[in-house]
Amino acid sequence: MKTTLSFARRCVVYWQLEILLGIFFCVSFYAAVNFGYADERIGWIAFAIYAVLIMLHQRSRIHKEMQIEELRGDVQRHLERLKRSLEKIHGMHVTLKQQKAELSKATEHLANSKEKVLSMSDLKNKFISTVSHELRTPVTAIQECLNLITEGVAGPVIPKQQEFLDVALRNVHRLTLVLNHLLDLSRLESGGMKTVITKLPLEQLVTESINTVRPKAQKKGIELVADVKWSLPPALVDRQRVVQVLNDLLDNAIKFTEIPGKAGVSVRLLEESHQMEVCVWDTGCGMSQEEVEQVFGRFYQVHKRQDYTAVPGAGLGLVICKEIITQLGGSIWVESQPGQGSRFYFTLQCYSDDALLRTHFQGAAREAQIRNSAMVFLGAYMRDHEALSKRYGNQALETILREVHGIVTSYFRTEDRVAVDYACGKIHVLMVAGEYNMGERIRKLDAFLRGKTFFAHGEALSVEFSYGLAKFPQHGEDLASICREIERQIRSGGLNMITLPLDGAA
Repeated sequence: MKTTLSFARRCVVYWQLEILLGIFFCVSFYAAVNFGYADERIGWIAFAIYAVLIMLHQRSRIHKEMQIEELRGDVQRHLERLKRSLEKIHGMHVTLKQQKAELSKATEHLANSKEKVLSMSDLKNKFISTVSHELRTPVTAIQECLNLITEGVAGPVIPKQQEFLDVALRNVHRLTLVLNHLLDLSRLESGGMKTVITKLPLEQLVTESINTVRPKAQKKGIELVADVKWSLPPALVDRQRVVQVLNDLLDNAIKFTEIPGKAGVSVRLLEESHQMEVCVWDTGCGMSQEEVEQVFGRFYQVHKRQDYTAVPGAGLGLVICKEIITQLGGSIWVESQPGQGSRFYFTLQCYSDDALLRTHFQGAAREAQIRNSAMVFLGAYMRDHEALSKRYGNQALETILREVHGIVTSYFRTEDRVAVDYACGKIHVLMVAGEYNMGERIRKLDAFLRGKTFFAHGEALSVEFSYGLAKFPQHGEDLASICREIERQIRSGGLNMITLPLDGAA
């Protein structure tokens, strides 16, 4: 019953215009007949009008149905396209999941490979270091024996014997140099070579190096020249390592220069970059462009003159020089042309508290990456520094901070780096994480400083510090990010010494 009513309702809705027109014309014709206006023509005219209206209505309906069919076709095509797109997306999703799984496996494999490479590199460095140490003792003994024989301690030496002894001594010296270079390189690669960065006048180091190589230059007849102004600002250097770089570069300059020739060192200030540029030059045989491009490569030896006779050496001296200068935050390069000598340049930073901190950060971050470990950055900031500075003066606070610097250094390892910002009353300790009780050291340091009495202009005073602790690279991959994290912690009250973990983790 419900189905029949529904069908009838749909028919009425579908044919409602035709039904209404039919009723209208039937009523009109009935009225005309009853009122005497019946005429056969009226019926035909009404039928014609009725038929035309139905045709027009059906035409309009057919047109709408065609539009609906077109729209239905368009919708169907869009649905099919959407279906294909969804299938493609599903396929891409499956592929992406597979690629993600493969990437995860590749990452894991890469991590394992990295661990193996680091382990093998560490093993290689330890092997080189051990072999170098073991060989240095017998080589030193051989050298001393040869020196004694040459000096006639074991008896007179005839000219022919002296000739052979000289050859043996030269090769022993060369072997000693190679062993020293191998040992230095293994230490640099493993992060075992620590730089003791300090504030020194560069002209002092240049003079020391010139005096060291002068006997060799005089023996060969090479004139040494030093062009250094004593009014230059102090540089940020490691005394031993910078002298080593200067000695190696001057030694090469003398080695590749013939009589009459000159070699020397010049230093100039690069005010725009707050650096000093050191140039070690010579008037020797020079190098081709190909040699210039390879001269800092490992085991590469420059050939002398056009006969291409290799100058004795291991080809590691310039590699070590580059590593040392890089650790000090500088750069090194060479300019040379065949027959016109060579000019080796390297830069060193002018000393400042900020430059020292940047150099320490770069060195510690590099060591942490080599050792695949974290670098912990401790900041100890003097409370009320500005008020104390106004009351006692900058000089008095600087004296106190130097004393605190010594105290801080005594509480940590010799390999930990300490930098002091005297202008702002900040002390930073950079530690490559190791197996030692870092948190306990920090607590003991804080307890000692709290009980320590300092003196300024004869007046006793206590100085308090707030502490912050951050890790590289967890809290940032640059010095600015690490310092912001330290300052955020100090603004929030600093470290809680009671709850500080033993490993010093923030």
